[in-house]
Amino acid sequence: MDKNWIKVLAVLIVFLQTSLLLSQESVITDDRDGNTYKTITLGEQRWLAENLRYDTEDSKCYKNKKKHCLTDGRLYPYTDLEKVCPKGWKVPNKKDWESLKKHIKDEDLVFDLENMEQRKTHLHLKSSGYQMGRNLFMGKGKATSFWLDQYNEWDEYYHVHIYGGKGTFFPLNNHWKKEILHAHPIEDLKNRRFPIRCICETKD
Repeated sequence: MDKNWIKVLAVLIVFLQTSLLLSQESVITDDRDGNTYKTITLGEQRWLAENLRYDTEDSKCYKNKKKHCLTDGRLYPYTDLEKVCPKGWKVPNKKDWESLKKHIKDEDLVFDLENMEQRKTHLHLKSSGYQMGRNLFMGKGKATSFWLDQYNEWDEYYHVHIYGGKGTFFPLNNHWKKEILHAHPIEDLKNRRFPIRCICETKD
């Protein structure tokens, strides 16, 4: 086959893949505050393609600055997980997250550090940072974390950390990781706040 035709075919395949993703995007409105969110359907799941911005009594903005809430969403404590998503939506559990990963490549989870945003699957993951202590905010421009509404047999809540660039280095294992899913005891979570991505409870 002529090399020019191969190039044209490659461009056409990319265009069709992108068009398919775009056709699966839509917008919802949160009736509680009027905020609108882009959504994306991947496989049988429908996810918010933006971090949640619903204001709860215990949620915060990164470094307590409102501008970060507007661009990156709010940071939530684990006590908000059961009530924070719009009607018909929920905070994903561990199974939901693992199902999502079946439809995307591992490298698609990593955002571009220059743009601080991930676009390949239209999830628009952003390196929005998180809160780790009473006055300790960190990770913006480098990482983000998301709550999972599930705890293990030791009452430890699951959450997932996602790192930009090559990821974060683990010297004991001598390797880099871009995603870490683990759990912490509730007593360690008092001042920890992470962004939230809601998932639709039932597919339309």
